[in-house]
Order: sequence, then structure tokens, then C-alpha cells
Amino acid sequence: MMIVYFKRISWLLLLVTFTLSTQVSLATETVPYKEVDGVVIYLGALPAQMILGHGKEHPESKMHGGIPTSTHRYHLLVSLFDNATGQRITDADVTATVEEIGLTSETKTLEPMKIVNTITFGNYFKIDSQNLYRIIIQIRRIGTQQKMIKAEFTQEHFPKYWLDL
Repeated sequence: MMIVYFKRISWLLLLVTFTLSTQVSLATETVPYKEVDGVVIYLGALPAQMILGHGKEHPESKMHGGIPTSTHRYHLLVSLFDNATGQRITDADVTATVEEIGLTSETKTLEPMKIVNTITFGNYFKIDSQNLYRIIIQIRRIGTQQKMIKAEFTQEHFPKYWLDL
């Protein structure tokens, strides 16, 4: 039962990532991934309210300190892959800064999450306007001497109806 549920969540996350990438204005980036120093970085986001229906026993109810109940919260997700091998990268410290360009910013650690036996990194962020946002992802591989990897995404915010959730 739990495996079926996690498969559904994985498909939902994929759908949200695809939908988000098609909703972005042509004036901004339309690619939800980047390759930097041999690491492929996929970025996705979904309204936190989409996760509120889980029971208190469900693992997602506790991750990242619990699901925020306030409006304008988004679950930012990052998946990492080795460009040469295609293997998923699970041994990394990942942070994200979400910045409304020229205004406020928020930086958080993206915590590892296990979904359908794969590791993705995520956390909740407040995004409450339709202005231009910069999302800066910083990655450091654990146990290696590899330098800090940095990728910058620019989003002309999420659809307005998502802000009303």
C-alpha cells in the first residue's frame, strides 16, 4: 500500500515539475534543469497545501519540520545526477536561496527525502508574489574534495491561482 502511494507521489512531483516548466514566461528560463561541473540539477516546486491531506502518521507530515499551514508556501525539490554516469547523487549537502529579485530572500538547507527508494532534496519556502524570483542552489558532495557547485535559476513566478492556495 505504501509503495503504491509513494509511486503516486513521484508521478505527481514529475507532473508538477513539467507543469511548472510550461507555465514559466518565455521572457525567463523555461528549462527546469542545469548541468554544472558534471552534475545535472533538476528543480521543481509545488504548493505545500497539496501535501496537507496526509495523516499525522505519514512521513511527509513530519519532514522539514512539518507541512506549513500558512498560505504562499511551496515545497522546493531538487534532484541531482552525475552527468557522466546518469547515476543519482545522494551524498550531498544542498542549500537553496529563494530571492524575490531586489527584495527579500530566504536560505534553507534542502533535506534529503526518500521517495520510492530514491533520494531527492527539499524544503518549504514562502513565495507570495508574481514577481521575478532567483533560486540559487548550492551543492557540496559529502566526503569529497569537490568544490561547491552553484546553479542559478530565474523564475517569473508560479501561476497566480497557486498563490491563492
